[in-house]
Order: sequence, then structure tokens, then C-alpha cells
Amino acid sequence: MVADGFVEVIFRYEPAAGARAAGGASLFWLGKRSKDGTQQEVKYTEIPAGLRVLERTHPGDCWRVRHAVTGALLLDKHCATIEGRQEVVIS
Repeated sequence: MVADGFVEVIFRYEPAAGARAAGGASLFWLGKRSKDGTQQEVKYTEIPAGLRVLERTHPGDCWRVRHAVTGALLLDKHCATIEGRQEVVIS
């Protein structure tokens, strides 16, 4: 774990060469579960194709990635572990 109980998660968006021109990805933090079992998506940032973002988060916090233009699901869920630095590659 990094200082203050946070961990660092790097989200890297590496789409296929032909998909690069179609836009980037949107990164969402997943909030608490509602009674129906869904989790609220809170948009955090955009990840341009071929680049990455670093998020400081708590272990157990979960994240989702959608295509920035179409909204298609690229990564259903990644929940941070206690490992100090983690990398998630989305393709």
C-alpha cells in the first residue's frame, strides 16, 4: 500500500490499431451497491487511445471502463487490491 492507505492503479487503453481512430475510453468509479444490486457509475476521466491514467484509490474500490463514443463496455469491473501499484490494460 502507498501512504495514507491508498494504492495506485494505472489504467492503460490499448485498442487494436484500427480502433484507435474511433475514440478513447471513459473511466468510471463504481459507487456503493443499490438495493437492486447495481452500482452507480461516477465518471472520473477520459483515457485517449494508446495512453494511460493513474488513479489513487483505496483497496476494494472498483472501476469500470466504457468506450468514450459508443458507451460500449470495455472493462466490466476492476477492484483494487492491496498491492501498492497495479496496472490494468484495456484492449
